[in-house]
Amino acid sequence: MLRPRPATLAILLMLVAAAAAVSQPIDAGTPLPPLSGDDLAGHKVVLPDAARGRVALVAFGFSYDSRAPVEAWTKHARTAWGAEPRFTWYQVPMIGGFGRLAKPFITGGMRKETEPRYHANAVTVFGGTGPWKTRLGVGDEKLAYLVLLDRDGVVRWRYGGPFNPATAADLDVRVRTLLTPQ
Repeated sequence: MLRPRPATLAILLMLVAAAAAVSQPIDAGTPLPPLSGDDLAGHKVVLPDAARGRVALVAFGFSYDSRAPVEAWTKHARTAWGAEPRFTWYQVPMIGGFGRLAKPFITGGMRKETEPRYHANAVTVFGGTGPWKTRLGVGDEKLAYLVLLDRDGVVRWRYGGPFNPATAADLDVRVRTLLTPQ
């Protein structure tokens, strides 16, 4: 019978632990795990680092059909909080599967459909969608999945669903609270 070497066993245990950490749900009070992508202006962005020092709404979408709810939420954020320098927002299209093969076409299309002044707020992530679906509890890929971060990148609120005024009012209260000096 073959016995694994201690080093091999240690590596396997680290990989299992890393896989478990990747699939842990994102809950209020936990830091947002690092997420790397490119904005539509062509810059590499790593969240939550890019938002550090500001309250941030991150709106994830996992299909083309999620575009409308994601845009509705970020439009609300721009309207309600866009003038506040201590607030920012991001649209994060998560593209997996064969979509990665069409990256230049997808990115070009999104660049054309997005106002240039918002290119830095649209961070496209190609690949690695599975763990993020688990983290965010994605049940319906046609919906928006929102995460509100405090100035340190800690999740303070989550929501998955379409835009609705009652939830938007709740979000606004939470943003106001996070912006209030303590």
